[in-house]
Order: sequence, then C-alpha cells, then structure tokens
Amino acid sequence: MEDSGKRGWILMALMELMMAAQAGEMITGNGQLEYRGYLLGDDETTFMDSITGWDDLPGIESANTSRSNSHGAWVGRKLAGQRVITWNGRFSPTHPSLWEAELRRLREAFNLPLDTEEYAIVIQSIGEKRLCFGAVVARSIPMDKSYGYYGANVAIQFECSDPRRYSLNENNWTLELPPVVENGLEYPLEYPLDYGIEVTSNEGTLINDGDVISPVTLIFNGPVMRPALLNKTANTKLEFDIVLGADETLEVNTRTGSVLLNGVADRLYTRTANSAPLLSFGLMPGYNEMVITAEEWDSSAAVGVSWRDATL
Repeated sequence: MEDSGKRGWILMALMELMMAAQAGEMITGNGQLEYRGYLLGDDETTFMDSITGWDDLPGIESANTSRSNSHGAWVGRKLAGQRVITWNGRFSPTHPSLWEAELRRLREAFNLPLDTEEYAIVIQSIGEKRLCFGAVVARSIPMDKSYGYYGANVAIQFECSDPRRYSLNENNWTLELPPVVENGLEYPLEYPLDYGIEVTSNEGTLINDGDVISPVTLIFNGPVMRPALLNKTANTKLEFDIVLGADETLEVNTRTGSVLLNGVADRLYTRTANSAPLLSFGLMPGYNEMVITAEEWDSSAAVGVSWRDATL
C-alpha cells in the first residue's frame, strides 16, 4: 500500500479516537445532533423540525438470485448499505447582530471534509445517545422572503459509510496468554511437592449488547509469535504471521480494515490464509466466547479488545 494510504489510515484512527472520546458531551435533550463541536437543535440558535434516517433501517443490498426453473429466488445474504441522515430545521439566532457570526460558524461546521475523514455524529432520541461516523454531503439554506428576518430554513445531510450506530461508552477487555511453565515434577522428590504455577485462562466472554455484529479493535502485545484470536461463538479467527518483541504492539481495527505495527507500519499482509476477512470479524449480538492463542509467547503477552455495542 502507498504511504499516502498508510497516513490516511493513521490519521483516520487518531481523529476517530479523539472525536469519540468527547462525543455527545454537548447534548442535553432529545432530538439534538452533535457534529464537529456544533449542536443542532439547541433551541437557541437552531430548532429541529425532523431527523430522518436515524431510526430507519438503511437500504439493504440483497444477494438473492432468481431461480431459472421455478418461482422465486435462491436466498442470499442481506447487507445494509450506508446510512443517510437528514436534519431539517430552522436557523434563528437570539439577536440579529449574531446572525452573520453564527451563520458562518454553522457553515464551517457543516462543510465538506478535507479528504476521506468521517466524524462522530451523535444523536439523542428518547433519552438514548448513539453515535455513528459520517460526513456532510449536502447543506441547504435557501434565501426565501423570511431569510435574515425571521430565520432561515436549514437542511443538512450526512452519509455514513458504516451504517451501524454505536454506544458512546467503549468496552475494554484484556485476554492474557497463560504463563509458560514446564510440566512434571523435579526429581528426587522433596515434600511438600511443588506442582508449579497455576495456569491462568486464555479465554473470556465478551458481550455485545446490540443487535448486529460489532467490529473490534485488537492490540496484541509481545513478546509473542504468530498471535491469533478466535471467536468460538461465531467460529471465526484472526491470525497474524508476525513476531512481536517485548515493546511492540500490533493494532488491528476491523472497522477500518487496518493492521498497524506500533501504530504506524502497515502489516495487513501478515494476516494468514486461514483467517476471516478483516471487515467481517467482530462480536455477535450477545455473548461471545473468545480465545487467544500463539505459537510462542512470554508471560506478558496479551491482547486488548475494545468495542462498542452496535445496533442498526
């Protein structure tokens, strides 16, 4: 992959973490939308009339194939397309002297992204805040006869390449590889006998409190050789043909499809052939039994798992 693509991945990941950490803090009531530090529907400068595309099911891409010799079709997989959100309302500052400055602030917040960045969009419905990642694709502020006197009609549209809506709170879990111990007893035997160190579990149960598969961010910590994470519930695995030193990490983001050594160098090519496609690996709705394995490891080797509950 070209260097520009790597930089884009890194920039997107850093920006996503920074935005998501503070996302939703401005929201105080139902029907409000927060995007890039701007709050729509605050009932002081902007007033919400409607939000469409938020609780709607996105367009579905069906893989059904028509039968040639009978009625109907062969059933195929159904995948959700991108989510399109439209906010409709009015722009009406509390005082006419604020009009120019506030309108400029609105235009700057809801402008086109510089590149392929997507920003956190947080919407509160009835007491529930959720976020998704998207960018502005349309902004309408028509200059009708009431423009500048009684307020302006405003319509803003967003496209979210990932249609899932996520919980604001991020879940974190760490799975450790068991200590490396030698089997058996040392001879001659001396009492009391020492049976060695108790082996800790390399399994854990992770919960996705949503209704659709949620992507995960994995951080493998060395020293470890050929680390792998298996989701026994979904029967999917991610394995990487790589050796990590004591101070090295491998960061895997199954939402953006990136694999980065120490957060910088692309290592997507280390994914083994018996691994699941990166973008399809995640947590099923409900309980997920996870297992971390490796060919060789040190006692400090582990994988950190981060995820958000995901809904459509």
